[in-house]
Amino acid sequence: MYGKSRYNWDKVAKQYSQENENKKRLRIYFGRAKHTPDDVRPLVNLLKKASHITYVSNYSNNNFHNSFINSSKQQCVVKFRYSDNIQAHAKYLKNYMIQKDKEEISKKPELFGNVSTDEYISRMDKEKKTFYKNGKMKTKTTSKHFKWILTPEENLSEEVLKEYTKCFIQRLEQITGYKFVWQAAVHQNTKHNHVHLLINGVDLNGKRIDRFSKDIIKNYAREFSQEILTNICGYRSNELKKQARTNRIYAERFTEFDKKIQSLCIKDKDSKFLGYIGKDCGDDIFKRLEYLESINLAEVIDGKFYIKKDFEERLKNYGKYNTFREAQSLVKNGEAMKLYLSEMGEIKGTIRKVYSMNDEDIWNNAMVIENEKTGESFFVPSFNPITLKPGQNIKVVPKKDPKGGADRTTFKDINIVKKDDGTWSYGD
Repeated sequence: MYGKSRYNWDKVAKQYSQENENKKRLRIYFGRAKHTPDDVRPLVNLLKKASHITYVSNYSNNNFHNSFINSSKQQCVVKFRYSDNIQAHAKYLKNYMIQKDKEEISKKPELFGNVSTDEYISRMDKEKKTFYKNGKMKTKTTSKHFKWILTPEENLSEEVLKEYTKCFIQRLEQITGYKFVWQAAVHQNTKHNHVHLLINGVDLNGKRIDRFSKDIIKNYAREFSQEILTNICGYRSNELKKQARTNRIYAERFTEFDKKIQSLCIKDKDSKFLGYIGKDCGDDIFKRLEYLESINLAEVIDGKFYIKKDFEERLKNYGKYNTFREAQSLVKNGEAMKLYLSEMGEIKGTIRKVYSMNDEDIWNNAMVIENEKTGESFFVPSFNPITLKPGQNIKVVPKKDPKGGADRTTFKDINIVKKDDGTWSYGD
């Protein structure tokens, strides 16, 4: 089916459809797949092709055919992170998973998994790694672990979420070939009950887990979450679909409505704007435009909505970094604040705010840096936790990964040097 593929896809997936409430419903059952996590793209494509859902396409006025808004399948947000810090591994399991340090939560979550907590700890994948720092070779003990956060759209009970988690693990095992060592907990302290799932870096057979492929994280996990939840809970209600539509109108991220707005925009000579839209654009689009105005991404001039050129970039930043918009309020020229990218090179400035990822409210480690002399400000995400404090003057330097992986940034504390002429500059 896929050229010289070494897999028999007939054994990987069987398909059948049946009539249910005058709608076609597709279920796909998976046998154990004998392949690596890197080679799942054909299966992901098969799922998308077979499913009756196709993502954003075919707009008709304010109707979004084939959008998840109108999908009959249960929806779920799936987030993923990993770390090789042994202290973080143990702390996440012993403290964060059971919300030990949150005094306001009287009923603490209980851990569940395929092994006891003590056995999980004894199986923590401990490895010695050497590295160079300041010209000296150092050694540290690491323990790789993978964290998943599973948040269904519908607010489900603890019992249902536990069943869903077990099915989620089974599907991951089927597609990767691993037999995971895992622990999980249901958190009920936010608007939507959700699951924190921790997977050890070595499986039950002693096989080391290096990573999960991007296809699994970005596509496949969401696809089979929808299938599992739909099988457990049934199809989405009309109320859920209606609420999903409302949520998308007022979402701080780039949505189907924004794609529609781009297609409706009439180009304008003013370089400040992408274009303009009249107010006779339909109820939902009008509401979305009003919301864009409220977050300073659109302006009303002469009875028309003028869309700012960078509105797509900013909405995508808001969606990826949930502290980005708040960070804009912390600097003088917040509207012009940039997301720092390694290709921008070295920057210097004063730290205004540090965000520490906590897996509930803040999704990324980041800091806000302002250079009052140049008037520039940056939102700087960081893979590692940031130990620097607000008020410190620092230099941010891009660092290339010699192995070809993602670039990282390094931070160096620096002082402000006052010159003889009364001006100042950043000095090392």
